[in-house]
Amino acid sequence: MRMNKLLCFILAGLQGVALAQPSMSLEEAWKRALEQNHTIRISKITTEIAANTVTKGNAGMLPTFNLQGGASFQRNNTDLDFAGSLPDVSRRGVQNYSYNGSVVANYRIYGGGNAWYNLMQLDNRYQTAVNLEAIAIEGTLLQVANAYFNLLLQQENVRILTQSLATGRDRITLAQERQRLGTGTQLEKLNAQVNQVTDSISLLNANLALSAASRQLAFLLKMPMESLLVADTSLESESQINEWLSINPEGQATAVVATLLAMESAKLVESQNRAIRLPSLDATASYGYNKQINEVGVVLSSQNLGLNAGLTLSWNLFDGGRRRILLQNSMKQVEANAQLIDQARTQVRREWLDAVDRLKTQQSARNLLKTQIAAVQMNYQRTAELYRLGQVGSTVFREAQLNLMQVLQLQRQAQVGEKLAEIEIKRLAGRLLQNE
Repeated sequence: MRMNKLLCFILAGLQGVALAQPSMSLEEAWKRALEQNHTIRISKITTEIAANTVTKGNAGMLPTFNLQGGASFQRNNTDLDFAGSLPDVSRRGVQNYSYNGSVVANYRIYGGGNAWYNLMQLDNRYQTAVNLEAIAIEGTLLQVANAYFNLLLQQENVRILTQSLATGRDRITLAQERQRLGTGTQLEKLNAQVNQVTDSISLLNANLALSAASRQLAFLLKMPMESLLVADTSLESESQINEWLSINPEGQATAVVATLLAMESAKLVESQNRAIRLPSLDATASYGYNKQINEVGVVLSSQNLGLNAGLTLSWNLFDGGRRRILLQNSMKQVEANAQLIDQARTQVRREWLDAVDRLKTQQSARNLLKTQIAAVQMNYQRTAELYRLGQVGSTVFREAQLNLMQVLQLQRQAQVGEKLAEIEIKRLAGRLLQNE
C-alpha cells in the first residue's frame, strides 16, 4: 500500500506540472517553426545568398575597369657605342627611373553566348535554392506535425491511464470493504492491488514518453525544453480535402520541380559546351601616362599621355578533344536527368496513392470505432455496476476496463492517422505552403 501511495503521489505531481502549461494548436506550432526552426532559417539564408549572385556582372556580361600604376629604378654600369660622330659612353652606376599609371577597360564583345548562359545558370541556381527551401520547409512542417500528434497521442494515453488508475483505487477500496464485511476474498483484493501497480507503472512510462515527445516538439520549435500541451482541435478534417484529391501531384510536388530544375541546368551546361566551340572577340582600352628618365643615352627623358585601344579575336581550333568530351558528357547528363524526372514523378504518384489509401483506411477505422465505442462504454458501465453489486468477478471487470482503454486509444490513433494522411496529401498536392 505504501508503494501504491508513493506512485500516486509521483504521478499526481507529474500531471500537475503538465496541466500548468498552456496548450498550442498545430497552426501555432507551424507558425513558430517558420520563424524559429534552425533548418528553415538556414535554408532561407542559403536562398538569399543564391539571390545575391544573380547579376550581370557576376555572369561576366559587364566590362571590367582596372587602375594600374608602377615605378621602377635601375642602377647599372653602361657602355654605349654610337654610330656616326657621337662619342662613345662608358659610365659606372648609371641610374634610370620610370613611372606609369593607367586606367584599363576590358570587355568581351562576343563569346558564343557564354555570358548569357552564365546568367541563366545563376538564375537556375537561385530557383533551385528557392525550391530546396520549400522542400526544407515542407519536411520541417511534416516533422512538426508528426511530433505534435505524437505528443497528442501521449497526452491521451496519460489521460486514459490516469482514469484507469482512479478506477483502480476505487476498486481496491471496494475490495477492502467487501473483505471487511465478509463478502469478498483476499485474492480479489490482491488482484486489484496488482492491477493498480501495473497501471501505475504504465502511467510512469507514459509520462516518460510524454516528456520525450514534448521535448522533441520543443526542439523543432526552438523553445525551452519544458512540458508542452497540444490541443485536439487540430484533429478537425480539412474542408478542402476533396479538392486536393482531384489534383495531379506529379506536376505540383517540390520533388518533381527539383528534377525539372536540374534538367534545365543540364541543358544550359550543354549549351555552354557548344558555345565554347565558337570564337571570342575581346575589346581592350586604356588611358595612361608613363615617363622614362635616363641618365645617359640619346634620349634622356620621355613621357606619354593618351588613349590606347584594340580588339582581339580568338578561336580555339583544337584542344585535344576536350570540348568534344565535355559536350558528350553534358548530353549524357541530360539523358540521366530525364530518367530522374520520370523516377520522381513515379515516386510522387506512389506516395500519393499510399497517402490516399492511408486516409481511406483511417477514415474507415474511425467510423467503425465511432459505432463501437458507445457499445464498449456501455459494456464497461454495466460491468462496473454489476461488479459493485458483486454479480461479476474482478477478472470480468478488468477485461471490460482494458477493452475500453484499448478502444479509446485506437480511436485517437485513427484520428491522428487520418490527419497525418491529409497533411501528406496536402504536401504532395503543392498546397502545404500556400497558407503558411
